[in-house]
Amino acid sequence: MIACEGSHAIALNSKGQVFSWGTSPQACLGHEDAVLFMWGWGARSQLGQDEQKSLLSPTPVNGFNEQPLEDVSCSYGHTAAITANDVAYCWDDNARGKNYKAKCKHCGSMISASTKTCSNFTTHLKRKHPNAFLMPQAPAVPAQGPKADAQGGKYREGDPRQKKITDLLIYLIAKDMLSPSLVESDAFIQFVSTLDQQYQLPSQKHLMTTLLTEKCTVIDDRLKQLLGKMDRVCITLDLCSNLQMKGYLAITCHFIQDWSIQSVLLGCMSFFGCHTADNIARRCHETLDHYSLAEKISNIITDNASTVLNVFRLPGFDDCSSPALLGEFNDVEADENEIEAVNLSECMALLPQHDSCFAHTIQLVVKDGIKNARAINEVLTKAANIVSCTQKSINTSDMLEGEGQAQANIAKGWNSDIKVIRSLLSVPVENLQLLDCQQLSSYERVMLNDLIEILIPFEEATDALQEQDIVTGSFVIPCIRGLQAALDSLKLKHKSAIVTDLLASLNYRMSCYESRDHFICAAILDPRFKLVWCSSNEEKMNMKSKFIEIMSNEFDNEELSSTSSAAGDSVQQPQPKRRKLFSYLPSTKTSSRINIEVDLYLSEPALPEEAKPLDFWKLNESKFPKLSRMAKYYLSIPASSAPVERLFSIIAGKIFRQDRCSMTDAVFQKLIAIKYNGHIIN
Repeated sequence: MIACEGSHAIALNSKGQVFSWGTSPQACLGHEDAVLFMWGWGARSQLGQDEQKSLLSPTPVNGFNEQPLEDVSCSYGHTAAITANDVAYCWDDNARGKNYKAKCKHCGSMISASTKTCSNFTTHLKRKHPNAFLMPQAPAVPAQGPKADAQGGKYREGDPRQKKITDLLIYLIAKDMLSPSLVESDAFIQFVSTLDQQYQLPSQKHLMTTLLTEKCTVIDDRLKQLLGKMDRVCITLDLCSNLQMKGYLAITCHFIQDWSIQSVLLGCMSFFGCHTADNIARRCHETLDHYSLAEKISNIITDNASTVLNVFRLPGFDDCSSPALLGEFNDVEADENEIEAVNLSECMALLPQHDSCFAHTIQLVVKDGIKNARAINEVLTKAANIVSCTQKSINTSDMLEGEGQAQANIAKGWNSDIKVIRSLLSVPVENLQLLDCQQLSSYERVMLNDLIEILIPFEEATDALQEQDIVTGSFVIPCIRGLQAALDSLKLKHKSAIVTDLLASLNYRMSCYESRDHFICAAILDPRFKLVWCSSNEEKMNMKSKFIEIMSNEFDNEELSSTSSAAGDSVQQPQPKRRKLFSYLPSTKTSSRINIEVDLYLSEPALPEEAKPLDFWKLNESKFPKLSRMAKYYLSIPASSAPVERLFSIIAGKIFRQDRCSMTDAVFQKLIAIKYNGHIIN
């Protein structure tokens, strides 16, 4: 028996359903007189015979021993109880109306009562023993959990909780890169059993052959449905190999949905056989055909690599990072002077329009700038040796603070090395002297500080390009102009060949990006940049005219495509013929509408740098209907292959080496797909 809000006793059946004496508390007796209540005729009519048996027996008023009279006990041993009408009932109808007595535990008095009323009990206690009168405590009623298997007390296979926990288990293994053998670990089995004894852990075989397949099928179907709604998408593509020379080809897809950047993984495939351009292109086409994307790709961003090599590090820093993270994979990097392993440029010739990774091009510019600076290379090597010493000594392992310490452990690029050097220079000289290695002189510290100042613009650009789920394609041209301006300013302060070499390499390697129409359109359609990056009014006018021409051609092509597709469905009115001589000119009607929107858009001031461009277009979609459509296309273009490279950096850890986990290529691909695409079904 348990108590309701007014301390009235209520009853539970075997299903956990609660029954009380009525819907109106005002119809009840005072709570002191109702403590014996358990069930009424209304509740009895709702219970089956088996459920009646499971009802908790009521207890007498505290302080009384009820006489075990046969005429007030039901056949199941339940004692009498009162209702809101002050009438006692039990399961035995013959007991109604009978009298009985109860003996007080405190004074021994015999108090008369009947099955019609029992207020004498509580009245006696309140008058004679007020301090002893206690309301009954509610016994703990175990919560009724989900239905379980009657034989072993386990959830049935189709039980919602069983399915929910299994789904979470799959995501745990995929998201945290755990081995599927985890489900057969004794410690993990004990852990899960402690949390929920009714849950049935799947076997490793069932997990790998059935559950992962079912989950991937759901994700794949949802991905096809999602991509089927897109008119255009962009993809990033990269190839890497581990130390065992096993290749991996990864393809990611990017688009804007509901004014939010969406990134999905199309495939991460183990690569067998020779890494030739034909093999790579064939696997790419197979993946794109699987999702019917062959005609929807507007751009492909790939590493500018022609060879499989280690990523560029500052001199001396190759050995300063954790081998657990850096020793598994070789990244793809462009350097025309190295030994060729696989030529991606040949592969790209077999695919649609593609661009080189902008972040990797920045990396090549930095490499060009310092490769001939012998003095700074020697200082960098000495600094790297000091960093290495801090990692080997127990007493000095925490010497590098904050970001620098973290970057020293996981650094995988020159921009990470810069952060380590910055942290190293912040350590007091007397602390560094505790290390058993050659120290930096005051002049060498000045050289490193100058190098950091020179490379800060490149570091900021690289860090920005590596962020997730943000617009980066519009960043390319303004970034180039910003780097040029920064180097022009640094030339006046630092009479260094490094600045001169950086500027020369920047102008040489970046010229191709400034002529790409899609990067021009992306920059103009970013409300933070518009035409602010142009160096003169003449350039602004030229870029505006070019932008209007591109936009007009875009909509002319769309209208032509729409007209062609509708021609088979209905009879179209004949369009007036245009002279072939002037067919190169954009449609006057379309051009006029574009002009109006462009003029209005560019007349408004640019947004601050921290603003989010997609939020602007979401709010102004109705104001600029045509430009907003183009913004969805151009702002979805990534500037770098960072999304696909991020995949390689994660799977490179020893904890998820495919051979160590003893998993097949099929299981490996399924886990990667769940990790990166699981969000589309949640």
